Amino acid sequence: MSETSNIDKFQILTDAYDSWTVEFRIPEEELLNQKLLLTHLRSVKKHISETQTVSEQCLIFDGIVRKTNKDRYVDVVVKIRKLTVPSGAPKVTFKDEEITADLLYSHMHAFLDAYYLDEFGDLLTTERVLRAVRAAGVIDDMLDLALLNTTVKTILDTQAEARDIPIAHGKLPGTGKDAEIEFFFQAVGDSNNLDLLYSTRRAGKGDLLCRKIPPVASKQNGMNVLGRPLEPKEGFDIGLIAGSNSTLSLDGLNITADCDGVVVITRAIRKVRFGRQFKEVPDSVKIKVDPILKIDASSLSELVTAQAVEVNGNLRVGTRIMSEGEVFVNGNVEAGASITAADDILVKGAVSGASLSSQGNIMIGQDVSSAAVHARGNVDIAGHVVDSQIDGESVKAKSAAGGKIVAQKSVTLETVGSDDTKIVTTISVGAKDFFEQRLKENHEFLDSAISNLERIRTAVGDDIFESTSASNSQVVFMKLLTKFRLGRNFNVQSRVEAYRQLIEAIIPTKELIKQKEDECAEIKDRITSRMRDEDNIIVVREKFYGRVVLNVDSVKGELGRLEHGAEIRAVDGKLSVSKSKWKLA
Repeated sequence: MSETSNIDKFQILTDAYDSWTVEFRIPEEELLNQKLLLTHLRSVKKHISETQTVSEQCLIFDGIVRKTNKDRYVDVVVKIRKLTVPSGAPKVTFKDEEITADLLYSHMHAFLDAYYLDEFGDLLTTERVLRAVRAAGVIDDMLDLALLNTTVKTILDTQAEARDIPIAHGKLPGTGKDAEIEFFFQAVGDSNNLDLLYSTRRAGKGDLLCRKIPPVASKQNGMNVLGRPLEPKEGFDIGLIAGSNSTLSLDGLNITADCDGVVVITRAIRKVRFGRQFKEVPDSVKIKVDPILKIDASSLSELVTAQAVEVNGNLRVGTRIMSEGEVFVNGNVEAGASITAADDILVKGAVSGASLSSQGNIMIGQDVSSAAVHARGNVDIAGHVVDSQIDGESVKAKSAAGGKIVAQKSVTLETVGSDDTKIVTTISVGAKDFFEQRLKENHEFLDSAISNLERIRTAVGDDIFESTSASNSQVVFMKLLTKFRLGRNFNVQSRVEAYRQLIEAIIPTKELIKQKEDECAEIKDRITSRMRDEDNIIVVREKFYGRVVLNVDSVKGELGRLEHGAEIRAVDGKLSVSKSKWKLA
């Protein structure tokens, strides 16, 4: 190599895919000068970059291979290596935000992918990233510029890449205020004061029962990261429905009573998906007024009626009530008695050896023993439960010993179990077991009720049976008397009363059959869709006295005596038992 210090004259000795050996001659003193040596190396790297189409930023000095002294010069052979670093154009991606299943806002979030080198092999800069971000349509007002600068600096410091960096977020519009229903009577209560709950729902003709406050839209607009405005939404609406013996005002906001009676509320709940979570929101509220049939327990043996029933006294052994409305018993329900109601069942006293079944809620003011209590809604028992079958969406009682409790969502007790080790209490919470129990109870009712209807059809004839409706039962009854030529002779009065009871039983029985069939169909849909209720729980506030068999969301286990309360949930396929946070009132 000629004697010259011109670094432009150098020779590439070897050329591999990712490394090169280069020889050049420099004055001896420059070899010891770090600054001058780096200048020579940069010239070498620049030449390799230009001739080998490799980014200069990717070339690094990998050491001196050898040095050969030539008088006042040194021939130096160095190794230059290609550094593999991430490269590519900065890329912006977007993510939508789903508020509900039918409400989605697009381009609410922007994410950045960036690399040490851009697509041209140049070092990444904030300006290069901003050009890409703006080209994607993201407006500066939505940018997190501090995070963007920090990301670029980190990439350069680490010679790495960054992915899915959230550089911009949109602003959601206001959600507005949900509709509300204002009731002018006590709409909710508990088993500790059934008299108050029942008496405050007594209405007179013309009474204003409730008022709806419509949903209100928010005034706060939103904006996505592209700068597109998002209009605010109204809150959730609630349908207000006037049932029998009530009238909805022309503006759809008020309901008044058309007759004297007891007010019955039916609430429909729907599940709304918020992102990945489900939330229960009111869908509609139906108000009806049921005329009240007041009857003394001592004169009652069997009753099937479309009216609400108020029983004064203890319901005696073997008494049977089936009502299309609500049933209130101002006393106890004794062994062998049964009550089936389309609406709530309220028992002020105790229930012993009896059967209660409601398409609504059941509230009992005292103890329950050796009984069957089945509710589509909630069961609230002020006293103790002993050796009984209790089913409800949620079940609440003072204590439980023996028997079985099945709930869809929750069971809340103060104590559970017995000191007698032979007594086992079973508690099951979850949709699967609850729905299976409801199907079983409904099918038993349907078998019995359909059989009873066929017996009535046989007794009164097809023509009378088919022509009976809720509005013409008296007319049909008179036709029946004419058909069988039954007059006022005292010898046939018992037959007249029997036929009256048969006619009056047709419509309530049909209505209860329809409700049970509809519920069965709904349950089958729920099972098919595999919808799961969230946070199913068993709460025992004070103490476990003895053996308790537990089942939460089909996860089974047992607990023995515990001197403290506990909350039991199913977590990752196992029962999780934690100390109860509840405090006794």
